[in-house]
Amino acid sequence: MFNYKSLILLFFSLFHFTQSVNGAIRLPKLFSDHAIFQRQDSIPVWGWANADEQVNILFDKQQISTKADATGRWMVTFPPMEAGGPYDLSFETSNETIKIEDIWVGDVWLCAGQSNMWWPLKKTDDGATFVAQANYPNIRYFDAKANIAKEEKEDLKGGEWLAFHPNTVNDFSAIAFHFAKHLRNYQADIPIGIIEVTVGTTPIEAWTSQAAYPKKHHFEYKKAKQAPSVIFNSMIHPIIPYGIKGVLWYQGENNRVRGTETYGKLFKGMIEDWRKRWNRSLPFIYVQLPNYIDLHYLKDHWAIIREGQEAALELPNTAMVTTIDIGDPVDIHPQNKTEVARRLFLAAQDLVYGEPNIVYSGPKHKGHQLTATQIIIEFDDLAHGLTTKDGSTSVGGFKIAGSDGVFVSATAYLEDDKVIVFSEKVKNPKYIRYAWRNNPWKANLVNDRGFPVGPFRF
Repeated sequence: MFNYKSLILLFFSLFHFTQSVNGAIRLPKLFSDHAIFQRQDSIPVWGWANADEQVNILFDKQQISTKADATGRWMVTFPPMEAGGPYDLSFETSNETIKIEDIWVGDVWLCAGQSNMWWPLKKTDDGATFVAQANYPNIRYFDAKANIAKEEKEDLKGGEWLAFHPNTVNDFSAIAFHFAKHLRNYQADIPIGIIEVTVGTTPIEAWTSQAAYPKKHHFEYKKAKQAPSVIFNSMIHPIIPYGIKGVLWYQGENNRVRGTETYGKLFKGMIEDWRKRWNRSLPFIYVQLPNYIDLHYLKDHWAIIREGQEAALELPNTAMVTTIDIGDPVDIHPQNKTEVARRLFLAAQDLVYGEPNIVYSGPKHKGHQLTATQIIIEFDDLAHGLTTKDGSTSVGGFKIAGSDGVFVSATAYLEDDKVIVFSEKVKNPKYIRYAWRNNPWKANLVNDRGFPVGPFRF
């Protein structure tokens, strides 16, 4: 028997399909169902249509009309909103309507870097337990599909917004997962969005735009994804100016054998360039490289990278978490991502959310005095004391040198929140290094929260 109802449904399905094929409206991958928009900030929305075509955009009872430019690109900006949802976002032209649904307004964080930021939840300590418990519908994440490009792309290769659920988080970034959970516990009524942009085995050069890339900086690379600007072009440029609260960054391992001495300059240049393109002083919170195996061909390259990372603290609105105590000396991908994420969250509480009395790092080298036989070191940020991991006064991890620059292991001890360093082999000590090796396992200076004093030299 002929089914008129089926025929009607087929007609409308074909009509909708024809509209979609012939329709001119195209949206970036980020603008899709279940998205999170940044609260308390202007909300940029953009896309493409036919050249010079009128586009009407409706969001939470607000309507803005605009006209596509000669290339078909258009953009509008909605006023800041408080946390809430769900909302629909509609786009209309004279012959087409597109609607995306279940949009919430909350806090959005960009989590970027190489494989330690990418490292999936399922491969970490207690990962299976965390996956099974991951039922957080108001935490959404967008995992951008890896890509490279020699020129700046207008859109990401792929990705979709998904809610935290045991069926979705298995392969999601462990650090981003735990960071988002901390944010949810801290502000339960605020939806959380995470945009993960990660590519393993990539140097900072690949994340730096061509405009910000130093003209005289040259380095050799073995893989296409390591070439200058290719990750920025394909995975960062397409998401600008999507509203974000801040950036979490974990990268540097791949620079350990190339461009080591210039890392600090490149890192600061990248941060400043991203901020310029987003047109705001984005909070930038990052991980200083953890302890890792001492290999003769690496020399002290990891220590130099860590020094370059610390140099970025000269920029405003930055924070760094030290992890030389929670890495794995035989695995470049430490499994303890939970503690890394906790420290990043504490840094965010202090830097971004303005919580008072937050401690997320250890004391910092402040200054020193040279005597004929000793170096006396003073520290900042002593509100939570200066001690050692085992509570003794004996301090490890120091080397000193005289004017000849030959470093030898030194004896050191705590005295009145200062460290006294000396060696019978060095008269008139002039130079010092602390935790200055790839795996500084002897370094034991911490505060009363257990956060380590980071590497330094002078």
